[in-house]
Amino acid sequence: MLLQEVSEKTKREFVQRTLGKLTSEKDLIETLYAYIQENQSIKNTADLLHIHINTLHYRIKRIEELTNLNPKDFQSLVTLHLSLLLLEE
Repeated sequence: MLLQEVSEKTKREFVQRTLGKLTSEKDLIETLYAYIQENQSIKNTADLLHIHINTLHYRIKRIEELTNLNPKDFQSLVTLHLSLLLLEE
């Protein structure tokens, strides 16, 4: 309900400000979705994506570099999750 009340312009701007360059990195977007889906479990996320744990660590670090938001930090992850929800729309 809250997200429906936000204007399309504001949604686009929020996604651009938070995800920015990440939107063109399909593997990183997929990784972030999986990481959230698996409740931040490194092992489960790596298993789901069929990648090595070190690859997952690299991708999480890369997400942080591109967004300036640390997916391991709860508040940052909430922001990233909201952006992904808006990106889906």
